Formats: sequence, structure tokens, C-alpha cells
Amino acid sequence: MSKDRKSLLLLIFEGIAKSHDGATYTEWLQKHHPARYRLILLLGIIVLFLPISAWLIITLGIFPTPNSAFLIFGVIGSFLLGIGLFNLCAKMLRQYMGHAVTALCFLLGVTGIIISCIVLYIPSIYASFNEQMATFCVILWAFHIYTAIQYFLFRDGLHSHMRRRGITERQIDILKEGKRNFWFYRALHDEYGLGFFYHINRMFLWLAIPFFLCLALLGLFSFMRWPLVTWSVAIHILSAAMSIFSTTGENLKKYGKPFVFWKKAKGQKRPDTILYQLGTVVLPLLFAQVEINVIL
Repeated sequence: MSKDRKSLLLLIFEGIAKSHDGATYTEWLQKHHPARYRLILLLGIIVLFLPISAWLIITLGIFPTPNSAFLIFGVIGSFLLGIGLFNLCAKMLRQYMGHAVTALCFLLGVTGIIISCIVLYIPSIYASFNEQMATFCVILWAFHIYTAIQYFLFRDGLHSHMRRRGITERQIDILKEGKRNFWFYRALHDEYGLGFFYHINRMFLWLAIPFFLCLALLGLFSFMRWPLVTWSVAIHILSAAMSIFSTTGENLKKYGKPFVFWKKAKGQKRPDTILYQLGTVVLPLLFAQVEINVIL
């Protein structure tokens, strides 16, 4: 087959995959290749839970460890490792979150596992660590997994908001090229003016990325207790604000209004309700309250 013909077929396939009947690539694959779609989903689920399953089998069965809060570091680390692997699988559905997410999940995941292994399997090091700070760090990591999930729901809501404004998926993809444009939406903001949503996304990233690095590297030191909790509370407040936007945006897309008391879209199993929206706002604030109570 000639090079020109291959290029033509590739263009035709990409055009169909990206916008066949207005559908995304995932929707197109689910409709036209359901077996392949299910196989990718199955692979994603396997790699998501494989590291945490291996960690639990090793630490609870093969090489039992002391009953310690440091065990949770390995659990969280292995789960983050699974998220990184899951993100690689998402690339096959063209929902890849970028190399930065994969690298960050691998870095934090491996760091958590290494810290846990060193502390738990070397008794002299285990005896020198502050168990209370370890518990505090575990609480922060656990709460901020939820924060990370809410952030990506916020990004999805922001994409829906841009499409409601008439910005096509192709325009969004083009203007998201490059790390700064992908994460901070700089080019999209310059072109279309995203307003408040651009600034809250930028503020969240500038707070969250250094926070996670400090938590991973310095979280076990007692002098970081108040700085980390102050930092964490600010992130939770931003997360609550982003939750309002993501849930109202989803309702606008489905029902044309920001709030619904109890309604189910066509083909949807779980109903949408204002109670869920309130929960996504209240939960980060409760997390902040728990963190403050822990260190007082």
C-alpha cells in the first residue's frame, strides 16, 4: 500500500473515530467494536487493582508486617501506581490525561511503597518514626484522593461548559496542545476567555502540585504539621467550589438547568439529585474539619 493511501486511510479513520455522528471516540468504539471496548475496560480494571492486590498479598501473607499506620502508605502508593497504569490504558480510549499524570502517579506511588517497605521491614527505622505523624499523613493522602477525583470531574465539567459555548471538540484539542495549555487552558482562555473557571483551575494546580510533593517528601516531619493542614484546608475549600461547578454543569448538559431535586436521564441507572450535589460540597469541608481536629 502506498504512503499516500495509508495517510488517507488514517485521516478517514481518525475523522470517524473522533466525530462519527457527533460521538466521541469512546462512544464510537462502544457502538462499533463492543468486544474491543469491553476488553480495554477489563484490562483497565485489572491494572488498576493489580498493584494494591499484590501489596496486600505480600504484606499480609508472604512477608507479614507489623500492624502499623505505615502499612497504609504502601496501600495508597500501590493504588496510585494502579491509577498511573489505568491512565495508560485510557490512552487506548483517547482519554489519556497526559504524561504528567502518569509520571506523578508513578512517582508518588513508588515513593509511598518504598517508604512503607523501609519503615516496616527495618526495625531500627520503624522504632525511630513518629506513629502519630504517619497516621496524620495517611489521613491527608486518603482525603486528597477524593480531591483528585473531584478535580478531574471539574475538568470534565469545564469541557462541557466550553462545548455549550459553541467551542468544538476539535478546537479544544488543538488549543490544549502542550503541557501549559493542557493543564492550565492558557490558549483556550486567551482565545475564548474562560473567566472564573480558568483562574480557579490555575489556583488549584498551583496549590495542589507543591502540596502533594511536600506531603510525600516532608509529611513525616512534625514541624510540617500546621503548614500542611493549612495548605490542605485551602485545597478542600477550592475543591468544594469546583464540585458545585462540575455537578451543575452536568445537570445543564442533561436537563438544561443547574439543580434537580430527583431526576433520571434517559438510559441512566442512577438518578441525579440535589442531595448528591450538596454532598460533594459538604464532604471536602468535613475533611478539612477532621484534619484540624486531628492536629489540635
